[in-house]
Amino acid sequence: MSSNLSSKLRVGTKKAHTMAENVGFVKCFLKGVVEKTSYRKLVGNFYFVYSAMEEEMEKHKNHPIVSKINFPELYRKQTLEEDLAYYYGANWRDDKLLLMLKFSL
Repeated sequence: MSSNLSSKLRVGTKKAHTMAENVGFVKCFLKGVVEKTSYRKLVGNFYFVYSAMEEEMEKHKNHPIVSKINFPELYRKQTLEEDLAYYYGANWRDDKLLLMLKFSL
């Protein structure tokens, strides 16, 4: 990632990160104190977000601009699937709570 893009992202998202860090859940998360139920919901939300982003990055990976910011080594979908199998069980794709999360985003 170019340092220029990295710097712009850091500056551009600083306020949002500061606000997020002051939310109760995030405060607990940063301290390593999170209820299992809350964390597994977070992993589920991340899964759907990363799945959508990675799918679009793959579709457009040959685009002259997208190709410069597409780093497959940063993809997280597969790792999140492993986490979901741990938190929801082997049949995590059929879990009703997880399906509700998908449609609430």
